[in-house]
Amino acid sequence: MTTTLLAIGDLHLGRLPGGLPDDLADHDLAPRDLGPVAALERVVDEALARGVDAVLLAGDVVDQDNAFFEALGPLERAVTRLVEAGIAVLAVSGNHDATVLPRLVRAVDGFRLLGADGGWETVPVGAPDAGGLLVVGRSFPDRTAGPVPVDEIARMLPPGERPVVGLLHADLDAGPKSPYAPVLRTDLARAPVDLWLLGPIHQPSAGLPDGPPGSLGSVTPLDAGERGARGAWIVERDEAGVLALSRLAVAPLRFEQVEVDVAALVDGAEDAVLAAVQACASGLEPAARESLRALGCRVVVRGATGDPARARRVLDELQPERLRLARDGLLLFVESFACEIVPAIDLERLAAGHDPLGVLARCLQGLERGDVPEALATDARRLLEDVARRARAAGLPPCTFDDGEVVARLRAAGFSLLEKLLASREDSP
Repeated sequence: MTTTLLAIGDLHLGRLPGGLPDDLADHDLAPRDLGPVAALERVVDEALARGVDAVLLAGDVVDQDNAFFEALGPLERAVTRLVEAGIAVLAVSGNHDATVLPRLVRAVDGFRLLGADGGWETVPVGAPDAGGLLVVGRSFPDRTAGPVPVDEIARMLPPGERPVVGLLHADLDAGPKSPYAPVLRTDLARAPVDLWLLGPIHQPSAGLPDGPPGSLGSVTPLDAGERGARGAWIVERDEAGVLALSRLAVAPLRFEQVEVDVAALVDGAEDAVLAAVQACASGLEPAARESLRALGCRVVVRGATGDPARARRVLDELQPERLRLARDGLLLFVESFACEIVPAIDLERLAAGHDPLGVLARCLQGLERGDVPEALATDARRLLEDVARRARAAGLPPCTFDDGEVVARLRAAGFSLLEKLLASREDSP
C-alpha cells in the first residue's frame, strides 16, 4: 500500500500575474484564468483524480494580509472538495500570509495549519502499518521570524519507522540576521527528515529525497521573470518505505525566453519572431503543454551586424500586439523584446591596442568567454537591483536579474560604448 501527497509552493492568492497582454479578452481569456485561483482549481482536480492522501501548502498561500476576502472563496471551495473526498489539507504560513492564513484556517472547515505558534507540529498521513508517513511543519508566527530551530525536530518526533516529510517556509542559506526564518541547507540535511518541501523561492529546485533540500517554486508564474516550468509536486511512499518525488504540470501560464538572430530579424522581422515563439511551444514537454492556456516569450535579438542602427530600428518598429498566435487552445504572445545587437567588430584586433578601445575590447572578450570580474558583476547587480526597486516603487512590474541577465546587460553596455568610441574616432579630424 502506498501513501501519496500533492505539494505546492507559493500560491499567492489575491494576486494576478504580470506581463500579460492587454487583449486577453480577444482570445476568450482573463488574467484570473492564468493566475493562482486557476492553478489552485487544477491542483484540486489532480488531487481528486489521483486519490492522494493529503495536499500540502508550503506557505505564502495568500499574497497579502489584506487579501482575506479574495482568498476565502477559492480556498473554501478547494478545501471543501478535498475534505469531502477524504483528503487532508495541511499548510504552513509564510511571511506574506503569517497573519491572514490563520484567520482563513479558522474560517474554513478541514483546513489545518501546522506549527501556528512557531513550534514544530507533526501529523501522520496514511496508515502507520501500511505505507504511512509523518508530516512535520512549522509556520511563521508573525510577519518576521528568527532562525529555524532545526534541532528541535529530533526531540519531538514520535517513535516509529515511518518516513518523515518536512513542510517549511524559510529563507534558505541566509545569514542569521535575516528576518524571514533563516536556515542553512546543511542544517536541514542533518535533521531526521527524509524529504523537505520548501517555500518561498519561486524558482523550483526540488530534487530527490536523498539530495540537498530545494524549493517547490511558485505554482504558476506571477511575473514574466518567473520563466520555465511551474506546477505542483507528487510525493509517493511505496510499500518498502521509499519516497519518490516528481513534478506535476498544473500551471495555466508559462513564460520563456527565446532568441532570434539579428540576420533573421532584418530579413523578415515578424516571421522570425513568430517562428521562434512557435518553436518554443513545440519544444515543451507534452504534459506541460497540455496544462497551458498561454505562453509568453521574451524575445532576445542577438548577433553582430554591420548596420546595428538599422537592425535596432527594425526591432523598435515591431508591435507586440501584432505578434499573437492561437494554436489548439493555447495563446502564444510576445511579452517583451531585449536587444543584444552588436556591431560587427574585430575584437581581437582592437584588443591588441593599449588605448581605451583596447582595454574595452579585452573586457568584452572576457565577457564573451564568461570571465566576469567579481567586483564588476557585484557593482552591476547592485545598480540593476536599485533600478528594479525604483520600478516596483513606481508600480511597474517586478523584474529579476540572474547571472546571465547581469552579463547580458554588461555586454550590451560595453558594445554600445565601443560603438560610440569608434564613431567618435572616425569623426575626429
